[in-house]
Amino acid sequence: LKQKLRENFANVNVTIVDCPDLTQSPFGLKARGICGSQRIVDVGGPGNLFPVIKKTTYKLDEICKTAELESCLAIGPGAGPVHLLGYNTEASLSLFSVWNIHH
Repeated sequence: LKQKLRENFANVNVTIVDCPDLTQSPFGLKARGICGSQRIVDVGGPGNLFPVIKKTTYKLDEICKTAELESCLAIGPGAGPVHLLGYNTEASLSLFSVWNIHH
């Protein structure tokens, strides 16, 4: 990692440490860590905004269930609920869900 970073940055320092509790400050996420069977999911996108806004809604719990995980930490940027507010907004997500996918 350090070698590759040096290809693009003048000053590089890499230290590998145990993951801190991400529910604590300054992170404030809804789960303690990002561990286990990660999934990267890209839902929606610019096609929902241009040329006109589509009032598509997504249920984050359903997206997480589709990833076939018994618990899910969803973090990242997104759009706010235009169907509730009536106008475009931005969202910064931190959602943690737990369910039994076998029932």
